[in-house]
Amino acid sequence: MSAKVSVAPVRNEVDYDEALKRIDELFNAAVGTPEFDEFDILTILVHDYEQKHYPIGTPDPAATLRHYLDRMEMAAKELEPYIGTKSAVSMILNGRRPLTVKMIRKLHEGLNIPLTLLLGSTEVDSDSSKGMSLTR
Repeated sequence: MSAKVSVAPVRNEVDYDEALKRIDELFNAAVGTPEFDEFDILTILVHDYEQKHYPIGTPDPAATLRHYLDRMEMAAKELEPYIGTKSAVSMILNGRRPLTVKMIRKLHEGLNIPLTLLLGSTEVDSDSSKGMSLTR
């Protein structure tokens, strides 16, 4: 029978800081040991606390496109087949114009960029008088 692990919930910043310190101490614990079990439980508790208190939102579509351009070593000009004119690409990359549904579809299919990243925090508004539209 293995030793019992004693951990406490992470409810505030003090608990959070103490849990992070303990995780750092246990980082190299061997699998199957009580120390590893404590490490495993603490990482779950810290993750839960971070999700509640420090959520990371979806990046805006312009930031997503800039990231993908950099990652795929592409020039902005290479987005023209998916977005349109050089001017339209520039406006979208600078956040002055939103992506249209047609652009999102082309970017997703052509460059394999996840739809959720192209939509950003945009929601689908099905109550529009013109059918479905994307609104911020």
